[in-house]
Amino acid sequence: MTDLNENHRRILFQRLKAIDHALFDLECALHPIHQRSPFRSRIAGLSEAHRTWVEDFSRRLRARMWDILAQKGALIPPDTVTVRQAAMPYLLTIEHLLEELGPNSMRGYGSLSGGARRELETIVSELQEQLAEFKTKING
Repeated sequence: MTDLNENHRRILFQRLKAIDHALFDLECALHPIHQRSPFRSRIAGLSEAHRTWVEDFSRRLRARMWDILAQKGALIPPDTVTVRQAAMPYLLTIEHLLEELGPNSMRGYGSLSGGARRELETIVSELQEQLAEFKTKING
Protein backbone atom coordinates (compact mmCIF):
# COMPACT_ATOMS: atom_id res chain seq x y z
CA MET A 1 0.00 0.00 0.00
CA THR A 2 2.67 2.53 1.04
CA ASP A 3 6.22 2.77 2.31
CA LEU A 4 5.20 5.60 4.65
CA ASN A 5 5.38 4.69 8.32
CA GLU A 6 2.77 5.72 10.88
CA ASN A 7 4.54 8.99 11.68
CA HIS A 8 4.78 9.88 7.99
CA ARG A 9 1.07 9.18 7.51
CA ARG A 10 0.20 11.26 10.57
CA ILE A 11 2.23 14.22 9.23
CA LEU A 12 0.70 13.75 5.79
CA PHE A 13 -2.74 13.94 7.37
CA GLN A 14 -1.81 17.03 9.43
CA ARG A 15 -0.34 18.89 6.44
CA LEU A 16 -3.30 18.11 4.20
CA LYS A 17 -5.61 19.21 7.00
CA ALA A 18 -3.70 22.52 7.17
CA ILE A 19 -4.15 22.91 3.40
CA ASP A 20 -7.87 22.28 3.88
CA HIS A 21 -7.98 25.04 6.52
CA ALA A 22 -6.22 27.41 4.13
CA LEU A 23 -8.75 26.54 1.42
CA PHE A 24 -11.54 27.23 3.90
CA ASP A 25 -10.07 30.66 4.68
CA LEU A 26 -9.77 31.36 0.96
CA GLU A 27 -13.39 30.38 0.39
CA CYS A 28 -14.48 32.56 3.30
CA ALA A 29 -12.70 35.52 1.72
CA LEU A 30 -14.70 34.94 -1.44
CA HIS A 31 -18.04 34.57 0.31
CA PRO A 32 -20.38 37.57 0.06
CA ILE A 33 -21.15 37.53 3.79
CA HIS A 34 -17.78 39.20 4.36
CA GLN A 35 -18.88 42.12 2.22
CA ARG A 36 -21.39 43.05 4.95
CA SER A 37 -18.74 43.52 7.63
CA PRO A 38 -17.91 47.13 8.47
CA PHE A 39 -14.32 45.93 9.03
CA ARG A 40 -13.82 44.14 5.74
CA SER A 41 -10.27 44.34 4.53
CA ARG A 42 -10.83 43.11 1.01
CA ILE A 43 -12.77 44.41 -1.91
CA ALA A 44 -14.46 42.28 -4.51
CA GLY A 45 -11.82 41.74 -7.14
CA LEU A 46 -12.97 38.54 -8.80
CA SER A 47 -15.73 38.00 -11.29
CA GLU A 48 -18.40 35.41 -10.57
CA ALA A 49 -16.66 33.11 -13.07
CA HIS A 50 -13.36 33.42 -11.17
CA ARG A 51 -15.08 32.79 -7.83
CA THR A 52 -16.73 29.69 -9.28
CA TRP A 53 -13.36 28.51 -10.61
CA VAL A 54 -11.74 28.97 -7.17
CA GLU A 55 -14.55 27.05 -5.50
CA ASP A 56 -14.23 24.26 -8.07
CA PHE A 57 -10.46 24.22 -7.59
CA SER A 58 -10.95 23.84 -3.83
CA ARG A 59 -13.42 21.01 -4.36
CA ARG A 60 -11.06 19.17 -6.74
CA LEU A 61 -8.04 19.65 -4.48
CA ARG A 62 -9.97 18.37 -1.47
CA ALA A 63 -11.16 15.34 -3.42
CA ARG A 64 -7.58 14.57 -4.45
CA MET A 65 -6.31 15.01 -0.89
CA TRP A 66 -9.00 12.57 0.30
CA ASP A 67 -7.89 10.05 -2.34
CA ILE A 68 -4.25 10.42 -1.27
CA LEU A 69 -5.14 9.89 2.38
CA ALA A 70 -7.12 6.77 1.48
CA GLN A 71 -4.30 5.40 -0.72
CA LYS A 72 -1.71 5.95 1.99
CA GLY A 73 -3.82 4.57 4.83
CA ALA A 74 -4.02 7.92 6.60
CA LEU A 75 -7.79 8.35 6.58
CA ILE A 76 -9.41 11.10 8.56
CA PRO A 77 -10.58 10.04 12.01
CA PRO A 78 -14.28 10.63 12.68
CA ASP A 79 -15.29 14.07 13.92
CA THR A 80 -15.56 14.34 17.68
CA VAL A 81 -16.00 18.09 18.16
CA THR A 82 -19.43 19.61 17.72
CA VAL A 83 -19.95 23.04 16.18
CA ARG A 84 -21.15 24.19 19.59
CA GLN A 85 -17.86 23.08 21.16
CA ALA A 86 -15.86 24.66 18.35
CA ALA A 87 -17.65 27.98 18.89
CA MET A 88 -16.63 28.28 22.54
CA PRO A 89 -13.04 29.55 22.03
CA TYR A 90 -14.37 32.24 19.70
CA LEU A 91 -16.97 33.28 22.25
CA LEU A 92 -14.34 33.42 24.99
CA THR A 93 -12.16 35.59 22.76
CA ILE A 94 -15.07 37.94 22.14
CA GLU A 95 -15.77 38.10 25.89
CA HIS A 96 -12.14 38.97 26.56
CA LEU A 97 -12.07 41.65 23.85
CA LEU A 98 -15.24 43.20 25.24
CA GLU A 99 -13.66 43.36 28.70
CA GLU A 100 -10.71 45.17 27.16
CA LEU A 101 -13.10 47.81 25.80
CA GLY A 102 -14.14 48.71 29.33
CA PRO A 103 -13.07 51.97 30.95
CA ASN A 104 -10.56 50.30 33.27
CA SER A 105 -8.65 48.91 30.30
CA MET A 106 -8.75 52.24 28.46
CA ARG A 107 -6.96 54.19 31.19
CA GLY A 108 -3.59 53.49 29.61
CA TYR A 109 -4.67 55.39 26.49
CA GLY A 110 -5.39 58.67 28.25
CA SER A 111 -7.63 59.89 31.02
CA LEU A 112 -11.36 59.32 30.68
CA SER A 113 -13.99 61.86 31.58
CA GLY A 114 -17.08 60.66 33.42
CA GLY A 115 -19.03 60.86 30.18
CA ALA A 116 -16.44 58.86 28.26
CA ARG A 117 -16.42 56.24 31.03
CA ARG A 118 -20.22 55.91 30.82
CA GLU A 119 -20.10 55.68 27.00
CA LEU A 120 -17.65 52.80 27.15
CA GLU A 121 -19.66 51.07 29.89
CA THR A 122 -22.80 51.38 27.76
CA ILE A 123 -21.08 50.05 24.64
CA VAL A 124 -19.57 47.09 26.49
CA SER A 125 -22.80 46.32 28.32
CA GLU A 126 -24.85 46.34 25.13
CA LEU A 127 -22.42 44.06 23.30
CA GLN A 128 -22.11 41.73 26.31
CA GLU A 129 -25.89 41.39 26.43
CA GLN A 130 -25.96 40.41 22.76
CA LEU A 131 -23.15 37.92 23.32
CA ALA A 132 -24.96 36.43 26.31
CA GLU A 133 -28.08 36.00 24.17
CA PHE A 134 -26.01 34.27 21.50
CA LYS A 135 -24.41 31.95 24.06
CA THR A 136 -27.80 31.06 25.51
CA LYS A 137 -29.16 30.20 22.06
CA ILE A 138 -26.13 28.18 20.94
CA ASN A 139 -26.05 26.21 24.19
CA GLY A 140 -29.66 25.24 23.60
